[in-house]
Amino acid sequence: MNKTVAVAAKFSVKKILFSCMSMACALFISAAAHAQVVEGCSPAVLDAMQKKAQARVAYDVAVTEQVVVKPDSVLAMTCFGKAAGVSAERGGNLFSGSFFGNTNFASVITDALSAFFSQFADAEGFDTPGVVDYAATNLEDDADCPGIENLWERIKEKGVAGGVPYLTMAELIAGAAPGGSGARFTANWDTANADGIFQQLNDAIAALPVAAIPVFNNNMTFCQVLQAAGATCP
Repeated sequence: MNKTVAVAAKFSVKKILFSCMSMACALFISAAAHAQVVEGCSPAVLDAMQKKAQARVAYDVAVTEQVVVKPDSVLAMTCFGKAAGVSAERGGNLFSGSFFGNTNFASVITDALSAFFSQFADAEGFDTPGVVDYAATNLEDDADCPGIENLWERIKEKGVAGGVPYLTMAELIAGAAPGGSGARFTANWDTANADGIFQQLNDAIAALPVAAIPVFNNNMTFCQVLQAAGATCP
């Protein structure tokens, strides 16, 4: 019985020692492989690719902002100031009288509308005068509200959105604001240009290694052509 226990103990010690040695070898091999320099993409080429992608994203953002505008405020389209005014005047007269004389009531409506409408400066109806009246924040006893109709007519007449120029790679590198661009496109473009995105692309392209092109002529033999190209003539 004692011999059996001794053999089992020796086997366990050997097993543990072998496992530890295996783990140490695995870690050593992994560390050695990680320390080796892996040849791949040139850092200058990678940097140029990343700068180009960043410039393209800036261009795409400018295009999207020009084409897809912010939806208009439902309160502005439905003339909330007028609706509140009609309720304050005509509804109030059904009971104790008009609410127009209540300055607290009027200030709550007008101040809230002014603060809310200021968040829609990029909306279609805001950009086009006379479509949606974002300045109508005062209480009015007027039920006329053509906001939705005007916006619908504007969308029908607008058709395909313009102001979106197509840029070549040279124009993207130059960073100059393209001609014929819309106001929102230009605003986003100028912001990206001020952040140095296009200048960084220009610098990255200029830092790319220039390939050495061998000089060939018609009088060269086949071996001379191979040697000029850096190959060994057989």
